[in-house]
Amino acid sequence: MRFWTINPIKAVYGSSFDSSRYLNRFFDQTYEFTVPNYEIFAKYLFDRYHINEIAPFLYSPLKLTHLKTGDINIELFALNAKIFELTLRDQEQIISQFYTICLFWDNPQKPLHSVVLIFLLMLRHVSKEDFESLQNFNFDLSKLNETPWFNFTQQRFILQTSAQQSLQRGLKPNGTKTYVKRNKARFNV
Repeated sequence: MRFWTINPIKAVYGSSFDSSRYLNRFFDQTYEFTVPNYEIFAKYLFDRYHINEIAPFLYSPLKLTHLKTGDINIELFALNAKIFELTLRDQEQIISQFYTICLFWDNPQKPLHSVVLIFLLMLRHVSKEDFESLQNFNFDLSKLNETPWFNFTQQRFILQTSAQQSLQRGLKPNGTKTYVKRNKARFNV
């Protein structure tokens, strides 16, 4: 809060006014917190909203074996949040929408495609224009596996989890570029 009030105070009292010192009259202490990584925050959100309990019908076509969190939907949420560069508040707003959709899903016997749903919610949050253009395109969701976005997401996810598995085994890659070069043919990157 303090950071955001310095410039407006200068606007009122003049640019040479020491607004930082002035604010010391009102604030005894300030705190700065580190932002948690995407996977930890996604796990927190899924636990807080009990997504896995209320939505056992979530479906993902991705076949991944090396997961940080042990849950494909959490990892998809975290990966997409990272790709879209979402803030913590953005992620919380999106998981709230995700929760509502899962809660009111009218046919629990019919799977809900989590890859598509997470992507569309995040796209809509970041750019309503892009979302509407996709919506007007009459996109066939059954062909999602053939899209460049899906392939990019799956390949990036596989690269990340493979790198993490290598680190867990004590192998230290020379860097991301070297790792991608070594695995380029494998992932068609």
